Amino acid sequence: MPNCFQLIPKDSNEPESLNSIDEKICMMLNIPIDAEKYCCYWYDTIGFKLAIGQNFAEIIERLTTEYGPDDVWTRIAIWLNENYTSSAWAHR
Repeated sequence: MPNCFQLIPKDSNEPESLNSIDEKICMMLNIPIDAEKYCCYWYDTIGFKLAIGQNFAEIIERLTTEYGPDDVWTRIAIWLNENYTSSAWAHR
């Protein structure tokens, strides 16, 4: 049973595509867009935590504790929290 998540811009009620969000993350970090993988593997790390039901506050706290406030994953999580709300569910 896969766990799923979506990100919804705070100024909208419609989910945004993860590819579009990835492009914005790349712009925020001034990193070139990679056509084959998400920037800094944010989908596999932060996205996974969202999919299993963690919220941004929990994710940011853990990342800050483990890697520090200037770590790229911490910065991405903070940026996502400032701009999106998340929704997670299990799909059968």
